[in-house]
Amino acid sequence: MEHLTTLTVRYAETDRMGFAHHSNHIVWWELARTELLRAIGVPYSEMESTGVGCPVLEIHCRYRQPAYYEDQLVVRTHIAEMTPLRIRFAYVIVKAASGALVASGESLHAFTDIASGRPLRLDRRHPELWQRLQSGGERYLAASEG
Repeated sequence: MEHLTTLTVRYAETDRMGFAHHSNHIVWWELARTELLRAIGVPYSEMESTGVGCPVLEIHCRYRQPAYYEDQLVVRTHIAEMTPLRIRFAYVIVKAASGALVASGESLHAFTDIASGRPLRLDRRHPELWQRLQSGGERYLAASEG
């Protein structure tokens, strides 16, 4: 199952050619990722308040066609991998009206202790948070798709 986030390309997000600038795709993924976490009942702000960070380790984007000012876009997001050490999200951005593929990619994040910046095992340091993330996130895990 995928989480859907809808957005409209703003004028400030376009370049001189009228395309949505490539850097915005990563920002839109962040929006979609945080909305997915909120939907499963583990808002990123709550993770941070418990001292857990989730920094980006890797990010990959494949651009297919441009988006333009005022295009309505849908970011389809799912969890591609989740372990007590890290979580990988996969994204697809499509034009709402036509379904045309704009971009796709992934981001890999580590679970870290915010104070030290060191990696942590979420299941050992914050078992209740890990359990909630697992139980809420399983419907968005790629493996759970039929």
